[in-house]
Amino acid sequence: MGARVFNNVVTNAGIGPAVPKAGHSFWITGFQITMTLPQGLATGLAGLSPISGDVTGTAVMTGAAPADAPIKGLRFSVNIKKPVPAPGIRFKLPANPTAIGPCIASSSEVTVRQSADATLTRAVKSSHLALHCTAFPNNTPDSNPKYPWAGKGKPPLSKAISPVIALASNHLVAAKR
Repeated sequence: MGARVFNNVVTNAGIGPAVPKAGHSFWITGFQITMTLPQGLATGLAGLSPISGDVTGTAVMTGAAPADAPIKGLRFSVNIKKPVPAPGIRFKLPANPTAIGPCIASSSEVTVRQSADATLTRAVKSSHLALHCTAFPNNTPDSNPKYPWAGKGKPPLSKAISPVIALASNHLVAAKR
C-alpha cells in the first residue's frame, strides 16, 4: 500500500469530571477519531469490504498519572459501497465514542495529548495488516498536491505532532461563567 497521508483527521475527547481534583480519578471521555478514506483508495478497497480492525495508541498526559494511558481495544468497521462518492468514505474509530481510564489527577490542570504514533490493525477477509500511523499537521510538505500522497517515504519524524485532545482547568471553567 505504501505511504499515505490523510488530511483533516480529527480526534474528539473530553475529561470527566470537567475539573478533576488532585488525587481523584477522572476519565478521558468521548474519545473518537474521524477520518476520510479518499475516493481512489476507498474504490481500491471496496472489493475487500467490510474492513474492520482495532486502533491502539497512547494518550500522553500532564497533571495526571499515569503519564501515558494506553488506548486499546477500539474496534472499527467500514462498509465501502460502490460507487464511492467523490469526497470519499468518512468513518469513525471507534464507531461509538468511548472512555479511557480511570486516571488519577495530580493537579486540577490536566492536558491530554494524542501520541504522534498509533497503529490500526486491519482485518481484511482472513488476514491482518498493521498500519503504523504518525500524526503530522495538515498539508505537511509532500502531502500536496496529491491527496492522498504516495511518495518515497513519510515526512521527517521531526515534523510529527502530538495534538492536544482535552484540557481541564479551573481557569477554563471560570472563564465560561
